Amino acid sequence: ASDVYKRQDTVIDDGGTTTSQQGLSSDGDTLTISNESTLTRGNTAVNVTANEVSVTVNSGSTIKTSSGDKAIYANDVEDLTVTNSGTLDAARGKTVDIKGTTNATITNNTGGVISALKNTFNISGTGSNSTTGYNISNSGTIYASNGTNSAIYTSNTTSSGNITNKSEGDIYSLGSQSTIKLGASSTLTNSGSIRNKLDTDNNAIQLLGNS
Repeated sequence: ASDVYKRQDTVIDDGGTTTSQQGLSSDGDTLTISNESTLTRGNTAVNVTANEVSVTVNSGSTIKTSSGDKAIYANDVEDLTVTNSGTLDAARGKTVDIKGTTNATITNNTGGVISALKNTFNISGTGSNSTTGYNISNSGTIYASNGTNSAIYTSNTTSSGNITNKSEGDIYSLGSQSTIKLGASSTLTNSGSIRNKLDTDNNAIQLLGNS
């Protein structure tokens, strides 16, 4: 009998620049960017449409968009794992977009940078398709650089998960909105730095509460 699907292990390690979108569409697919390689596309550099997918960016390597949103986009999938020791960046917003996912785990290691103009992390979805069970662990830098938006943005009260900012971690924004917007039934543990660098009168953390 043939497999219903075949997982693929994709490695980009040529030290150059790859411009084709990486679609991870089979359960258990993996993508690794290493050897100071870069994956770049106008928008949506990595598109995740399957469960138990793993994306790893090693130190010195990059996944980015050159003009739009979503270095990594996952919609309505389970058990996504993203481990970054390099750079994740979106020219506009939603560098890591985990809309409607369940139990996603994103780890930004020491030296790792995750950045965008706005809403660097997008946590969204509605009703039964809300993002739930996510875990974001940061020992590096996460920031949003425009004058309005958040670094970690939750769009609704029904999305929930855990954010841990470790002692080396720095999360900041340069916008008028809160640096982190957190949904109900969520947990934020901070041993590092969370700042709104635009103005000390602006919120660093906003708790959306129950609707």
